[in-house]
Amino acid sequence: MTLVYNGKIEGMKRSSYDGVERLALQFIERKPDGSLDPIQIKVPLDVPQTELKPGATVSLPVLLSSMDNRIYYRIDADTYREQLARK
Repeated sequence: MTLVYNGKIEGMKRSSYDGVERLALQFIERKPDGSLDPIQIKVPLDVPQTELKPGATVSLPVLLSSMDNRIYYRIDADTYREQLARK
């Protein structure tokens, strides 16, 4: 079963590490108590970025990993490409 994150892209963070370009989509999660949590979802280099723009509402298949009591998200590239092919 695939985990899907639904939300509006609030921003896109580009960076570079050892000459490799990186991209993370930024989302804001609104909690019932009125507080906000930022969420970043990493975008693998082989993922088509045509539909990934600030302001777009998306439904992304994601993979989770954790380290040091933090959860990290990244797009499941294979599932995302299949999802785009069906459109």
